Amino acid sequence: MAKKIKPPDILTTKELRRHVAYLRNYCPVTKPVKIYRRKNLRKVPIEGPNGTSKEPVLGYCYKTKKYFVIVISKDQNADGQVETLRHEWAHLMAYPAQITTKSEWQHDAIWGLAYANVWREHVEADTEGTSQKLEAVRKQIKNLEKLNVVS
Repeated sequence: MAKKIKPPDILTTKELRRHVAYLRNYCPVTKPVKIYRRKNLRKVPIEGPNGTSKEPVLGYCYKTKKYFVIVISKDQNADGQVETLRHEWAHLMAYPAQITTKSEWQHDAIWGLAYANVWREHVEADTEGTSQKLEAVRKQIKNLEKLNVVS
């Protein structure tokens, strides 16, 4: 029997675990993280120049008392799933400074700093000085909180 060859645009569970392990090491968050991949995530209304359209959700995250949860749509290619993982991980890094209501995970300045850090660490795989960079991002987040950038 011939060995089954994986198409290049499919993200295997092993590859996903490798990405998650890297993020856990270099972009730590305050709680353990559970990752799920699902097909056919809901569609949400998006306002655009041509009116409202329903766009598929590529991923989302939420918290429980014990851990964070990231849900990633399987209806995207491998690069898309990894990018969604980075995006959602940045929300987890920005927590709790970013949250203003129970269900609100914003794309504000604090999330932007966290995302920049996730992107830099994950894409560039620059492990030198990681702890210093993370500490600098945490200080920037605290400074933004003091300035009431987040309402």
